[in-house]
Amino acid sequence: MSSFKEFSKYISENAELLSAEVVDSVMQEASLDIPDWERERATAMYIELLGFFGYSLLEGQQVEVPEALIEWSKKNAEIQVSSGGQISAIVIRYPVTREVFSEIFTRSVCNSTCLLSRA
Repeated sequence: MSSFKEFSKYISENAELLSAEVVDSVMQEASLDIPDWERERATAMYIELLGFFGYSLLEGQQVEVPEALIEWSKKNAEIQVSSGGQISAIVIRYPVTREVFSEIFTRSVCNSTCLLSRA
C-alpha cells in the first residue's frame, strides 16, 4: 500500500484519538478554558472532519463537505454571538489549530511511512 493511502488510513482509523489531541493541544497552546460541552462538541466535529479528510484523500476527487461540519460552524458562531461574545474569540484559535494539525499530520506521515518500511 502506498504511503499516501497509509496516511489516509491512519488519519481515518485514529480520528477519535487525533481529535482529542487537537482539542487538548489547542486549549493548552492558546491558554483556553472552555466548558466541557464545548470541548465535547469540538472533539466530535474534529472526528467528523478527520474522517472526511481521510476519505477525501483516498477518493482523489472533489468530495462535498459534510453538512454536519457546516452546521457546527454556524452553530458555533451563533452561540458566540448570542452570548454577547465576538466571532474573533473563535477565529483567534485558527492559527493555533493549524499548527497543531501540521504537527499531527507530519508525525502521522512519519508513522505511516515507518509502518510501510517494517512491512
